[in-house]
Amino acid sequence: MIGGKVIEVRREGEVARVWCVDGWDELAIHVVAEADLPAPSDTVWWQGRAAYWTDAARTFADRRLDRRGYSFDPRNALGAHDARTNGGSS
Repeated sequence: MIGGKVIEVRREGEVARVWCVDGWDELAIHVVAEADLPAPSDTVWWQGRAAYWTDAARTFADRRLDRRGYSFDPRNALGAHDARTNGGSS
């Protein structure tokens, strides 16, 4: 999974956690917290150190966000911690 429909966005200091679902899969990523972030029902996909989102109304497509860390299972507390502190990408 490299993206999906946004089900939650939570600001956590300088980053925001974007939680996505695609079928039965759920993953989250951290992005730099900006004034304009995805909202539930928007779609997001990611590659390398970037994520791209399209609003649900499709008034724009592939707006870039800077990623921080790896994608992770947000239901796993350890995974969420590792994603915030690890500088890699997946």
